[in-house]
Amino acid sequence: MDVRPDTQYAIRNTHRLIAGAVVVTVAWWCGQATLAQAQDDLINLYQAERAEAQMQRMREDPRALSPRPAERVMPSADTIRRWLRRRNGWTPPEEPEPLRIERWRAVRRLERNWFRSEHGQGGWAFSGASRLRPLDTLFTPELRARLEERFGPPTRTIGDFSPDEFEQADAPAQFEYWLVANDSIPLKVMDVNGPFERGLVVASARRYGHRLGDLRDALEAELSGARVEPKRFVDYYYLAANDTWFLAGYDGEQYFLKGVDPPNLHLGRPRLNEYENTKSRK
Repeated sequence: MDVRPDTQYAIRNTHRLIAGAVVVTVAWWCGQATLAQAQDDLINLYQAERAEAQMQRMREDPRALSPRPAERVMPSADTIRRWLRRRNGWTPPEEPEPLRIERWRAVRRLERNWFRSEHGQGGWAFSGASRLRPLDTLFTPELRARLEERFGPPTRTIGDFSPDEFEQADAPAQFEYWLVANDSIPLKVMDVNGPFERGLVVASARRYGHRLGDLRDALEAELSGARVEPKRFVDYYYLAANDTWFLAGYDGEQYFLKGVDPPNLHLGRPRLNEYENTKSRK
């Protein structure tokens, strides 16, 4: 098909205009990218100069301590360090002797003030979870029943709180056993989260914190084995998340958890016959 000369000229001009527009657009985008990069470089330069000025002020401050040179910290698994220590005659410190508990004393409810005066100073250390023990795997209600058999009733339960004390308490434990080992080592043993969890929380005076593992092992030995049979008990348990009260315990046949109305804390601890009466009314 023949194309008129004036039409060919118009087509060539259109192509030139399109190409020019493309070039201008690409140049604009490149300019924007270059401008953004320049702005980033300016910000980085300003931040570096500001940080240097701050460090200079700190170095010139007469109150500032001079920096110490870096120290190389060798990993405990480093075999060269152990070889050098053996070559230089270094001997590792002796391991402490195993802790043997020969006597346990359970603190009774009316002896709490004595326990606080004798062992309440200096703070408490709580056992961590660095090593899982069998004591951590049993359900807390079963451990509570074994504690009842071995040490008798708890030193403190929610039923011992006055209404004012309960209002001020922060998540009170269902039960607490206060013990003294070998006439000198204080312990506190309490539930983790009422009847819903496993294990126990064990604490001792801070000076015995490095012995908490041994103390937990000794307590576990006291609660395990066929010679310690679970014993009947009942406690109040308060679930703060639902503002709900329960009777939690063991009736000699099964562990139970029964919702109840808010109790009158002026009357003290619950009794098993309260739970048995609710069963007989069914």
